[in-house]
Amino acid sequence: MVPMGLDRVFSVVLLVAAIVFAPWACARIVSPSSADRESSGQTDGQSDAFVEQELAVDLDGAADADFATAAPLAISPSTAYAPSGTHVQFKAVGGTGTFTFTLQAGNNGTVSPGGLLQTTGAGELTIRVTDGAGDTAQAKVFSFNLSDHPALGVWLSADTLMPLGDGGSIATWSDRSAQKNDVVQGMASQRPTLRHAALNGLPVVDFHGAQYLKHPSYLPALGAAPRSVIAVVTDIAPRGSRQPVCAWGGSNSFRNAFGLSVGSADGRHRMDSTFVVDVHSYDKAAASTTPMQQARPYLVVAHYDGEAIDQQVNGVWSGRKVEAINTASNVPLEVGAWHVSAPYVFYQGSIAELMVFEDASTGYPFEETLCYLSRKYNIPIEGSLDCGTGSVAFFHDGVVTVKAGEALSLNPRGGVAPYCYVLSGPGSIAPEGVYQAPSTPGSAHLRVEDSFGQSDELELRVVGFPQPATWLELSSTMFGDQGPVALISDVSGNRRHFSQRASSRQPVFVANGINAHPTLRFSGGQSLSNAWIAPGRVSARAFFAVVKGVSAGTIFSQGDDNYCGGQFALTVGTFFNVDTNCTVFTTSTSPASEPAILVADYDGATLRVFTNGEEVLSTTAPLVTDTVYGNKLGADFRGTVGFFHGEIAEFIAFDSHLSNAERMAVESYLSVKFGILLK
Repeated sequence: MVPMGLDRVFSVVLLVAAIVFAPWACARIVSPSSADRESSGQTDGQSDAFVEQELAVDLDGAADADFATAAPLAISPSTAYAPSGTHVQFKAVGGTGTFTFTLQAGNNGTVSPGGLLQTTGAGELTIRVTDGAGDTAQAKVFSFNLSDHPALGVWLSADTLMPLGDGGSIATWSDRSAQKNDVVQGMASQRPTLRHAALNGLPVVDFHGAQYLKHPSYLPALGAAPRSVIAVVTDIAPRGSRQPVCAWGGSNSFRNAFGLSVGSADGRHRMDSTFVVDVHSYDKAAASTTPMQQARPYLVVAHYDGEAIDQQVNGVWSGRKVEAINTASNVPLEVGAWHVSAPYVFYQGSIAELMVFEDASTGYPFEETLCYLSRKYNIPIEGSLDCGTGSVAFFHDGVVTVKAGEALSLNPRGGVAPYCYVLSGPGSIAPEGVYQAPSTPGSAHLRVEDSFGQSDELELRVVGFPQPATWLELSSTMFGDQGPVALISDVSGNRRHFSQRASSRQPVFVANGINAHPTLRFSGGQSLSNAWIAPGRVSARAFFAVVKGVSAGTIFSQGDDNYCGGQFALTVGTFFNVDTNCTVFTTSTSPASEPAILVADYDGATLRVFTNGEEVLSTTAPLVTDTVYGNKLGADFRGTVGFFHGEIAEFIAFDSHLSNAERMAVESYLSVKFGILLK
């Protein structure tokens, strides 16, 4: 480590009080060996803050003889699910000397001394690693039959194509299932290509926007028969149109097709930037609440149980949507294309794995299969099983908001437990991962590290009001001035991000919009989709928006116009209005060029609107908001009309009514931040 001046030593010592130790895992972060760092993917170039926290322990005299010893021996994965005929690579860390792996229990597999397990049948196995001192650690492997499962109609795995060279074109993608439903492409110009070492060291199949594979006759579940599609996808191009991962069926009427797509055919879909269970009906599809981010890998499930469609992304279900579908038999299974109806569209992205099940069971082997793919491609997922995923990660995407004085469970997933937590900033963290926020607003940073030294970090935002359901906040370093905006992360911690895949509909980033804070400029043709369906019907809700230069259009909207009261939108005309379709509630405030804080709060009976802290509307409003479409910023729920003219600096939404004190706390926060005086 580099020498430190007295000023840095002082700051280091101050951090000691913020470090909370789990029983032994935290001992590893005091002075980890270079070997440990190499095996965990960490280097001496880790963040300065964390190096300081390590030093703080030594300088404070907290290290003792126990801390100085080698870390306990650990094995990864500690639990694994693997189809029969596949392999699992085990690693070890800690202990002393060299490692040797042996099979302790089970006769349905073999393991090499270096830790490579090859499964040969279904059943449970126990793998043991022994270090040079004779210490041991064990892992459990649950091997299960998959390829010959009667409901598995197709299993396409990119690693079966490895004999092809990197960049090789794919004429046939062989089916690993017992059904042998290979997909093919006879035209060389329409063949996808193989890319080696693309996802967790494994290959993927690249579709470039005009390539696809098809089966000449195989039709998975038809009519209203149950079915599930499981796919591992990544590197999805930011296109505005529907991108089909797979599809089959017909087009003679709505709900005659079935497939998994990214995005929808037009901008009006409730989640037009997310994954969609596509049934050839825009308002009948089921969409996830996870907007696609181009470089990330996703484990996606499209599911129909004969009564309702649903979708899962990285272990999170989006919610059942009851729908009577009737999949036709016009077009057999296609991968990477949609030929069931015009206009014909293609997928532009990568597929690592694709499975089609002709049932809708979420029991065996569904969960086991998801765990297998999660570990194989290192995609941590939510779920009831310990999948043995390599990386450790928080559920939240880098940031979470918590109300002052409240506790929040921050259970990470993946990695190898037990976990160590290191907190820098106010509040406290319990060994089980529960953060207790301080009594006053502020911010802190939390680092979790597993027994392998793998880590993830999280920003904790402590505020004086309840945790929002979704929160759009801009920072000056997000984008270049006057640049287009494709994705903004939700800082509430709920991962309900804001996105726009179509470049022609992306708002513009203004670096110095209000009080030296940036804004988004909407000039009559742009919108963002918010991956959140606000509470529908008569449910309580509250919305806050900081705007500037407002002249016309829709600031935000949700719902649809299928019936009176089905929409909830804050619009701009001669006055600020709330439009519920058939009824427009008009406030007493006219839009102006000056910045303003707008609030719309509904408690289930009464609608109240505030401008800069002043109540400008209070009325009984029997809302019956539909939940077909999610939030749109800058346009009506379709994303195609009612475009906004003005700038938005911040948008905060709650899935509950706020008390006067809570509302005023949010208004005060925004007032101070943007220099807007409250009335």
